Amino acid sequence: MVRIYLFALGCGLRCLLQGSLIQGLKFLIAPVGYWRLVPFTLLEREFRACGARRVLDVGSPKLMSLRFAALGAQVVATDLDDEAVRRRWMPTAKTLGLTRYSAGYVDARQLPYADGSFDLAYSISVIEHIPDHGDSVAIEEMLRVVRPGGRAVVEVPLREKGREIFRNTDSKGAPVAEPMFYERWYDEPMVSERLSASRRCSKVALGETLAFDPWISGERRIPKVLRAMLWPVEPLVAMLNFGPNRARPLSMFLVFEKR
Repeated sequence: MVRIYLFALGCGLRCLLQGSLIQGLKFLIAPVGYWRLVPFTLLEREFRACGARRVLDVGSPKLMSLRFAALGAQVVATDLDDEAVRRRWMPTAKTLGLTRYSAGYVDARQLPYADGSFDLAYSISVIEHIPDHGDSVAIEEMLRVVRPGGRAVVEVPLREKGREIFRNTDSKGAPVAEPMFYERWYDEPMVSERLSASRRCSKVALGETLAFDPWISGERRIPKVLRAMLWPVEPLVAMLNFGPNRARPLSMFLVFEKR
């Protein structure tokens, strides 16, 4: 965990030294989100375990795509439609001198890559936003594009009782006439039914010891100014409070190995 935290801070310092003030400050003020540090650590473990040299990021938060490129992998970082891919992450990769880094827009349900193109494909906190059976389809697509012996990794929200959440805005926050599907919270039966049925995988349930998440994202959400003040310390809170098999479930980390 510490290595990823220090990597994010290092990205900020290097961006500042290269004259990229805004990007540098973003890394230093909000290096790694509370929910991300532990899954990112588990993800890097899988990256090293399979000796990945070709990596596909399917819509995930982009810090680890930079990390893997910095470790020498050829990385393709994708999203469905987030302009930050080209506005922030490609310029940051260039600033950091990551020449084996590319990005583009793709649909996780229809990946435009040949079978066996990658050693590792991962999607952190993404497939829960795909409606209908798109979560299962996305996993099949990731498994298709990794080589035999390669791995597909996903992380999804985990709660004691699963449900689907609808909102009165689209993915960009614009109002819509009727509520739209936003995301799916899984419980363990839903994980088994939708994601791991008939697929060989390992699972790690992640959660909190103390209920910190409701204060920064849930029903007891604190004001935005106070929330912003917590950004720099969130990785430290995660190191102490977030991890496997804690009392309050938050997410499920799944690893599929292609046979």
